[in-house]
Amino acid sequence: IAEMWIAQYPDSIEAYKHLAHTLHQINDFHESIKVWEKILEIDPDYFSAYHEISNIYCYHLGGEYEKALEYAEKYLEKCPTEAKSYHEIADIHFTMGNYTLSKEYYEKAFMIDSDNSNYMIGMAKSDLNLYNYSDAEEQLEEAMSLCKGPRDYYNVHEAYVEYYDFRGQIQLLIEHRIKKVNYAEEFVDEIDLQLNRIFVNVHFLRINQIDKAIKGFEEIVNETIYPWNLLVAGMGGIII
Repeated sequence: IAEMWIAQYPDSIEAYKHLAHTLHQINDFHESIKVWEKILEIDPDYFSAYHEISNIYCYHLGGEYEKALEYAEKYLEKCPTEAKSYHEIADIHFTMGNYTLSKEYYEKAFMIDSDNSNYMIGMAKSDLNLYNYSDAEEQLEEAMSLCKGPRDYYNVHEAYVEYYDFRGQIQLLIEHRIKKVNYAEEFVDEIDLQLNRIFVNVHFLRINQIDKAIKGFEEIVNETIYPWNLLVAGMGGIII
């Protein structure tokens, strides 16, 4: 359909966007990049194409981070007043393990959009990996205060789970994973929800609360529809 659309309207940005997204969905990432590049030839001011290309290089082509940074920096050059520009570069540096730089760019994003909890979470995760524990904990507390809805709270509790896992504080990790599951109920599908619950019980095993873990797995099996309940039962048996 997209190719017919392009044949009829060869200068249509929308037609090429549709084709690029379709190629992305079928994992033909190199061809998707070519289409985004074509969009930039037609309209050099369609800056979102830089973001799309950067995303593909970073997350879908085995981590071609230098290429991802190249396009993310082009996006920043064109859109220096958008928090998203800095956030994208921060995410790439974080993925590369450049935590000092990722923190720097999360901070720049937060300066533009200072009520966004995700940027504060990014700072906290960067500091955690830099072993700045007190700073990370303070940033997570501030991120919690910025939450606007279930997904924001979910993200903060997920970050707390990573924080306490990193520090080996499993009981506190479990408390936040349970809270994470409670918020997940409001927007994730049934299978993802049960997977979240499974990991709560995995952590009970880490602190040798085997009976509690077994009971938790049994509850999940009883509440999950066929055939997923068999999968859960099998996972529980393997883990225990």
